[in-house]
Amino acid sequence: MVVADRSSPWNVRKISSAALMESPRAYAAAEADRVRFIFRRYLELGSIATLAADLPRHGVVSKAWTSRTGREHSSNQISPGALAVILGNPIYRGLIAHRDKTYSGRHDAIVDKDLWQAVQARRIANKAAFKSMPKRMDGPLLLGRIQDDAGNTMRISHTQRRPSISILCLGRTARRPRKTRQPRKNISRGS
Repeated sequence: MVVADRSSPWNVRKISSAALMESPRAYAAAEADRVRFIFRRYLELGSIATLAADLPRHGVVSKAWTSRTGREHSSNQISPGALAVILGNPIYRGLIAHRDKTYSGRHDAIVDKDLWQAVQARRIANKAAFKSMPKRMDGPLLLGRIQDDAGNTMRISHTQRRPSISILCLGRTARRPRKTRQPRKNISRGS
């Protein structure tokens, strides 16, 4: 059955018949339980990516919905980006965010204060650990490891215009670099 959401006339979503048989408050309670489960499971697993992979095993997926044009969108795995928004959204704590400030809302909190603070502390710790990781490796991984048939060292070169990788020889003949291009398929996998 298709039901329109009260917040806007074009926000239409599918709701199962069993959910409609219950009272609307019971349906909202089931949704609140799902949100609390996501918060608790994040604390257990400690990673948003792991949480995103784990939730479908517990039957937690996005809602199926129908667009204004009548196109139906099925339930899918909740993406890590959407989970990050859910875990950081103060509305579940009973607060309203506006710009950089939060204000107490008129709605009840879904997530209690202790669970909210524990999740936010874990998210901050994960961000700090991620920021301390190097942005990139120190230099190309294959630098000095690939050689042509004459023993000249080769380097990797790539372009933005056409998606290909070229191997350029750095050996010098007659004061000019010899540019021998090797297709990626011809590179041997040995060390």
